[in-house]
Amino acid sequence: MKSKELLKLLTIEEKVRWTSGVNLWQFLGNERLGIEPLRCADGPHGVRTYNTTELESELIVEETLNPSTMFPIAAAMASTFNDELIYEVGKTIGEESNMYD
Repeated sequence: MKSKELLKLLTIEEKVRWTSGVNLWQFLGNERLGIEPLRCADGPHGVRTYNTTELESELIVEETLNPSTMFPIAAAMASTFNDELIYEVGKTIGEESNMYD
């Protein structure tokens, strides 16, 4: 189902709930429509996700990070002028985006 069609099915209350999240790293789902909660990640140089969603103050602690590859900054990667290498970086980031549910 397309997103515009889903939006038509949501009640006003459900739309309002989607302006917030479960916690800092997870958006609400919608059980009635079978939409799973969405986990977010950050990190412009790789995929950074956390194995805890308990306390915001713990998010910087290394033990709360899931394993992932951290790549050089974009300016350094661009200076290689190596399209194949950058393609592999993008492919790896895509694969790692799907490692955790």
